[in-house]
Amino acid sequence: MIFKEYRDLKRIEKEELKKFTQRVPYDKDDNVVLQLWDNEMKKSFYIDANDDSISLTSDFKNYLLTFRDSFAAENISVKLDPKSSVQSKQKFEKLYQSFFKFNILKLAKELKANLRNILICFFAGLLVITMIVLIETLAHDDLKFISIIFEILAWVFIWEAFDMLFFKRPKMRTDQLKNYHMYRAKFVNDKTTVNVREISYKEKSKLNK
Repeated sequence: MIFKEYRDLKRIEKEELKKFTQRVPYDKDDNVVLQLWDNEMKKSFYIDANDDSISLTSDFKNYLLTFRDSFAAENISVKLDPKSSVQSKQKFEKLYQSFFKFNILKLAKELKANLRNILICFFAGLLVITMIVLIETLAHDDLKFISIIFEILAWVFIWEAFDMLFFKRPKMRTDQLKNYHMYRAKFVNDKTTVNVREISYKEKSKLNK
């Protein structure tokens, strides 16, 4: 593809994205509202035949995660169908909070494991570097080729520590904060007024950061 074609494609893409808008419901406190009517709530539950417990379906969990990723930096309110029974609403609220609490705790464990692996790789790299220095200083010239192998090994350990610290860890931390935003969502009452407004692609991109 020549430069002119590439430039024209980027221009078209930019122009079309400017036109893109999405209708998003907000409440009076400027929170994004997750609205769930009765038919959606019924689809969100399933009963485990083994112990008769009620849980959220996998599809509905994926829907919640998609909503979470779409409004990562926004405060969330949840509004349930006024026609839903009090028992159904209470059941859903409990399952909703349990789902995001589980994700928060799971990521907390992964962050601890991540930190442990960073320290192991970093100190392993330092140990290998120390061995290189000793070989270079004390070993016979015929054995110094081993230091080349250790240099490669040291870079592997240190790069792995660097990758986990600066690439994997921030993403895990971001995901944990996203789950926390959803976990602390306020369940609003039936009379709460919801206003719909359109947001542009550019505004939507800011929300996802």
